[in-house]
Amino acid sequence: TSSSHAAPQGPSVKVDGPPPTGRSRILAAALRLMAEEGIDSASLRKINQQSGLKNASGVQYHFGNRAGLLEALIEQGMTRVDARRRELLDDLEAAAGVDPRDAVRALVKPLADELSSEEGCHYLLILQQLGTRPLLGALDEGSKQVHPGLRRCTRLLQPTLDTLPDDIRRERAAHLARFMLRALGDQARQRHVGRRPRLSDAIFTSNLVDELVSLLRAPLSPETLALCHRG
Repeated sequence: TSSSHAAPQGPSVKVDGPPPTGRSRILAAALRLMAEEGIDSASLRKINQQSGLKNASGVQYHFGNRAGLLEALIEQGMTRVDARRRELLDDLEAAAGVDPRDAVRALVKPLADELSSEEGCHYLLILQQLGTRPLLGALDEGSKQVHPGLRRCTRLLQPTLDTLPDDIRRERAAHLARFMLRALGDQARQRHVGRRPRLSDAIFTSNLVDELVSLLRAPLSPETLALCHRG
């Protein structure tokens, strides 16, 4: 009879591994809502509701507050990205060594790979909202986070920056991080809203690397040098 064969309620999903924990369900809901509604505007109550948890204070229980939740989101993404960055650097160093463009590519490419998934696009949109804080914060010697790939990129780029006055070097490093995250966020937003980006992800990534290398290596004009010497 028809009653013995219940109609399917939706597509079956094969789940590999253990079921998601309450913490991971909150992170998944927060990633989407903070990307779409803003890191400051997304309601913690709504995040908790969409995680499917019965505990109304699940966010507070697992993360303490909004700042703790956001920190966990960034750390989750940076850990994933930095693992790919280390692999890329290992391959480059095992081949013919790493030049400045290779180092910038190792900085950009693992982040650009996030464009291939909805989760990754959400992560890039959150990074764009935060600006340079996650990258520069992770490079702070006092930072609790350890991201070896990111630190290796910084060391490899140091000779390129060492020719610049201290204040100019710090300014260019901040501009590089800001420009990179803004560009990646813009590309992610195009995909998120269903628009076709002007450039394919591969061309976009290669061109972004070219732009950032030019930013780092641009010679100082006589005017800028003179102003720096005056203090």
